[in-house]
Amino acid sequence: MERGSRANNPDNFNPNGTVKKGSKRWHKSNRYKKTTAKKREIERKQAAQRKSSHGKLVNQTLKLGKHIKTEKVSVKAWQKNWGKSIGFKSPSSFQGELKRKAENAGGTVLMFSTKKTALSQACLCGHRQKKSLSQRVHHCSKCGLKMQRDILSAYLSRYVDPKTETLSIQSARDGWLGMEQCLLDGWQNGATAVDGSPGIKQVAWEPPQRTGLATRGFTRLRGFQKHDFH
Repeated sequence: MERGSRANNPDNFNPNGTVKKGSKRWHKSNRYKKTTAKKREIERKQAAQRKSSHGKLVNQTLKLGKHIKTEKVSVKAWQKNWGKSIGFKSPSSFQGELKRKAENAGGTVLMFSTKKTALSQACLCGHRQKKSLSQRVHHCSKCGLKMQRDILSAYLSRYVDPKTETLSIQSARDGWLGMEQCLLDGWQNGATAVDGSPGIKQVAWEPPQRTGLATRGFTRLRGFQKHDFH
């Protein structure tokens, strides 16, 4: 379409390829119109597929629980780094659909700040350590706790107060007893989703040292856990 527009309207462009200022008349050939209609149909099919995929994932999530906690991520920041991909996946649309269906089912979607809680940096011992996005395993330099980054963040989100947006490390530490093995199993099986399809992130698993720290039953589906979600 871009090439056709330039070929049909050479007088509307400067020698360097930029569009001339001022009012212009644009000639659209029949082929250009057919290409435009084809593009519009492709985008319609993409939107329908995206809506269907969002609906399925929302329904899978609400089967596990209707009270959900999630981080208040900045979709605009994502758009700056991954514009086309974010536009195609539309995470904000998914969040809106999840909130709407959860509230219709009598549930809630509680969002908290990532800056105040910093779950990806937090550890049960209270130590905070910044990590790059490529570092997918949390390994505390203070207490030695080793856990898959997303699973640990999901567990910690259970103990975030959405009103004050604060994380209760002591409550998370108290609830950890009895949970460690469940989290390790989730880490080991995290490379494959519950339905047998590939998960979000392939995780190279190695048995970490047992810390004696650990909870109640916990299953993970594409980044979500039973009872509470992250």
